[in-house]
Amino acid sequence: MPLLRKDDLWCPEKHNVPSRKIDDVKRKFIIYREEKDGEQAQPQKTLYQDFLHWIIRNKASVERKQNSKDVDNNWSPSLILGKKIARVRKEHGMTQEDLARILDVSRSAIALMETGRSCRARTSISKIVDLFELEPEFFLSDTQSKELIEISEDEKTLLKMYRMLNTTDKIDAQQYMERRTKYVC
Repeated sequence: MPLLRKDDLWCPEKHNVPSRKIDDVKRKFIIYREEKDGEQAQPQKTLYQDFLHWIIRNKASVERKQNSKDVDNNWSPSLILGKKIARVRKEHGMTQEDLARILDVSRSAIALMETGRSCRARTSISKIVDLFELEPEFFLSDTQSKELIEISEDEKTLLKMYRMLNTTDKIDAQQYMERRTKYVC
């Protein structure tokens, strides 16, 4: 059972279902706002259990807000990806509005991508790679630790499988592992 926290953004698997951002967590209730393309609706109140059922029914995944005291090496893959999108956009002299028009999304959707708060950034990677004539691997570098460590045979097998994935699937795998390990730590 997932732990629900204030400022979590729960993104459903289907893009036509609005995301839900948690404003407050009470003992039995959750206060949240639905979000679609960066636009937020009025706050709504639901039972904690009902919110959990919505997560399961919509196969939703969580994007956690980064604390301002977090440092570069603690950033999530989503935030690293977002920072890279922002850097490339700025290097090419584009505003968020310019990029939004090209990708056919709202400006606020670009802002959410660039701050790592959107689950939908990975769906735009191929368009961004083509637009800026980048190698897809650009978005995957610097997302792993630089220190040398000894790894087990299982880890070697996982690494080999990971390297066989395409760029979009690698990002999906990173986000999956990030979600799974948040509940362990």
